[in-house]
Amino acid sequence: MIDEVAGNEVVGDQRGHVGILTLNRPHVRNAMNTALRHRFWKLVAEFRDSDDIRVVLITGAGTRAFSAGGDLKERDSLSEEQFLAQRARSCSKALVHYPKPVIAAVNGDALGGGLELALFCDFRIASEDARFGCPEIKRGIFPGSGATSLLARLVGITRAKELIFTGKLVSAAEALEMGLVGEVVPASDLMERSMSLAEEIACNAPIALRQAKMVIEESIALPTNLALRLEDEAWTRCLYSEDRKEGIRAFNEKRPPRFTGR
Repeated sequence: MIDEVAGNEVVGDQRGHVGILTLNRPHVRNAMNTALRHRFWKLVAEFRDSDDIRVVLITGAGTRAFSAGGDLKERDSLSEEQFLAQRARSCSKALVHYPKPVIAAVNGDALGGGLELALFCDFRIASEDARFGCPEIKRGIFPGSGATSLLARLVGITRAKELIFTGKLVSAAEALEMGLVGEVVPASDLMERSMSLAEEIACNAPIALRQAKMVIEESIALPTNLALRLEDEAWTRCLYSEDRKEGIRAFNEKRPPRFTGR
């Protein structure tokens, strides 16, 4: 499953229970072409189906960019039909309803589709020199891989409109102030801090993690009575798990739990 060949458009790695995906086209600021999208979907699916991987961390190769978004040089050669087919395999859409926690370690510019990929992650940790923006409007492109749907939920409608309508870029400090990212760290500390959070989460029970993520995401759009019903259903699924029994045993025996995801 894990592929560390440097020539791949996305490099997959695993450290403990953390699966790491590195967008690997640094010479074009990790712009997303068709080959990158296909490989990203493949590895994301493998990480999803692996019982040994409990958290996924996404970053970019190099220091210039997490991802500058779609590869416009490739897109210039595509017909509208080919463009539509490519959009259907958006990296962001691979993370819709993804059952495992996902962390974006934003090592540089996250623009257009790169920002939208980060928006679909559960956590965004940025290096101090990262920048964020939706420049699509400047190229006659609609930001349709998550920005218009998700950005306002994080930063509010007015700030979302400002970013999308102007196409301007904001610094990591500005992104932190508006709630677009949860933490900003020196570039030299980015992977260590992101891995620390990933490992902290990965220590917990996989079934409870999956259920908690599902309820948080789906209950936002539900009235309170239906949200609480969804919560009850998730609680019951965890009730019959071996992990719940192991967690209680470990507490009483004063030792770390050994969760198996069953």
